[in-house]
Amino acid sequence: LQMARFIIVTVLFVTLAYIGHAAPVDTSVQEFLSSDFTSQMSGMVDGLEKFTPEDVAYLMTLLRDSDQFKDENAILLKMERDRPELYRAFIRFLRPYYAKMRRLNAEAQAFFHEVAVKSAALLKDKKEPSLEEIMTIALLTATHYEKLSAAGKQSIEAEFPIFSRSLKIIKDLQQTLKAFDLQ
Repeated sequence: LQMARFIIVTVLFVTLAYIGHAAPVDTSVQEFLSSDFTSQMSGMVDGLEKFTPEDVAYLMTLLRDSDQFKDENAILLKMERDRPELYRAFIRFLRPYYAKMRRLNAEAQAFFHEVAVKSAALLKDKKEPSLEEIMTIALLTATHYEKLSAAGKQSIEAEFPIFSRSLKIIKDLQQTLKAFDLQ
């Protein structure tokens, strides 16, 4: 269950992170964009582009209702029955991320579980999250990430370098907003 929640939240989060990098706000964002961001994101973006707005709406429904399912297999079975094409595309998209999740240390896995549970709670009873709600999730996630031990951060960086870099950028953005009293 935590894996399915994590993947759905990650799809939504990475979409936001990808869109959010269109307008750099400081040098850390510029440095991030000029590094290997494009090459690392290309595979994920290609996978994300295959999901239609209807697919994303359906995934949001599953995320909102995830606490009604026994485990991630029950969620996937429902998806397979309701939307077989989406199920196959989703499984193809998920495969590499499941392997990465299994390689994370216990602290990093607990981090993703907590993020998924809190994200699902914030999105409960919503048809589609607002940009403000997604940013709230992103800022809370970045704050929680900063509290991880060095080993937890290293585990996430090793398996999800784009995710950890995005969280660092979000944290930098949060500090910039605080400096200008905009948060």
